[in-house]
Amino acid sequence: MAALDKLSDLLMLVAKLLVLVMALHIVVDILIRAFTSISFEGTIEIASNYYMVAVITLPIAIVQRNRGHLIAEVFTQSLSERAKQGLEAAGNILMVVFLSFIVWQSALDAIEATAYREYVELTYVFLYIWPTKWFVPLGFGLMTVYAFLQAISALAALAADTDRPG
Repeated sequence: MAALDKLSDLLMLVAKLLVLVMALHIVVDILIRAFTSISFEGTIEIASNYYMVAVITLPIAIVQRNRGHLIAEVFTQSLSERAKQGLEAAGNILMVVFLSFIVWQSALDAIEATAYREYVELTYVFLYIWPTKWFVPLGFGLMTVYAFLQAISALAALAADTDRPG
């Protein structure tokens, strides 16, 4: 679990750094355009196909790790601890199933994009975007592993009839 946490922390750090790089890239492009009427080619394409994809998908496992999903406690506040554990186990199992489909399809898309060396045409160059297709299965795959481990933990707690699973 420690290696998993280190990997998710590393992906979060990469995403944080890319937010900074994206902001600097856009600010420099705006300043250069304002003073010289010259623009960096592909700023919008790089921001939307690299920075934003990475910033959204790479750190997404942190949400699952920290159990950061929204929960409507108004429906569960009157349930027993055992019933809450059962709901948590079921929710995590459903999350694993749902995320597995996302990982599978995004991996197929990444394989296809890699095979075709997918790119976006700019004025003078091609911007290869196939590498960013791998961010989605990476981020969601890590999220799936956390959901799986949390499902196992919730099922074990339910079977042991203990308090809240860890």
